Amino acid sequence: MSQKLHAVIIDDAIIIKEGIEAILHRNFFPLTINKLSSFPPNIEKVIKSKVDIIMVNANLLWDFNGDIQYFSDTLKSKNVPIIGYNIQHHSQKKLFTSIVHITDSEDNFCEKIKAITTKNKKSIEEDSSNLSTREIEVIRQIIDGNSNKEIAEKLFISTHTVITHRKNITHKLGIKSISGLTIYAILHGLVEIDQYKTDA
Repeated sequence: MSQKLHAVIIDDAIIIKEGIEAILHRNFFPLTINKLSSFPPNIEKVIKSKVDIIMVNANLLWDFNGDIQYFSDTLKSKNVPIIGYNIQHHSQKKLFTSIVHITDSEDNFCEKIKAITTKNKKSIEEDSSNLSTREIEVIRQIIDGNSNKEIAEKLFISTHTVITHRKNITHKLGIKSISGLTIYAILHGLVEIDQYKTDA
């Protein structure tokens, strides 16, 4: 049975983009693809509609002038898997949900994508429920701009406990930046977006 897929391919080589598109067309239906030649300056515009997966040529990271960690955190906060290929350095791997190789067989390549998108759909509902009540409170304090010490005082816990909660939150969500946490919290109803509009 074919699986539907909404994908974005970011690669400056038209041969690779067309090749990936051809493979996806043979294995996914219905299929929607947005092909880009470089990282967009505003990733939110790319994923304003439903996106199941983003595939990125890691070589483009060297020419990207923006904040790669923000790019990665934003996608993770929106539960969009990022698949990297042409990985040149081990340090690049942490930015991606998974890695594929251009030498993979068509079946292997598509099975990886199916497994990632299926797992991601299941995890979307589970992410927030995996956070403890205290961790949600800490997230709210973090995006309000409070320091570890201030959070500890407001929640009547030690600074060490706050740091432990922050580590657990990062481990569970894979989000490191405050902006990424803010987007995640708004999308999952942990905070009210109107509060931040008023404060602004």
